[in-house]
Amino acid sequence: MEGRKLFDELCIPFVVIPATVSNNVPGSDFSIGADTALNTICTTCDRIKQSAAGTKRRVFIIETMGGYCGYLATMAGLAAGADAAYIFEEPFTIRDLQ
Repeated sequence: MEGRKLFDELCIPFVVIPATVSNNVPGSDFSIGADTALNTICTTCDRIKQSAAGTKRRVFIIETMGGYCGYLATMAGLAAGADAAYIFEEPFTIRDLQ
């Protein structure tokens, strides 16, 4: 970012996409990617929904990894049809869960 002021060649658009479950090693092949993690979470959520189909008045809380980044939790919540997704960037309390 600092070099953009000095060199026109560095003034190119770029996008940073989380590449690991914990979103801390972009481009590394040492852990599963965010897309694979999202698919796994959705599959697991579907299994939980099917197991709970015959019950009422239950709440299921699914915790995902991601460190201090809510990308994985947000995308998983959207993909799985969650009622809410609580992430680090937006502080929440036990009252929010109630």
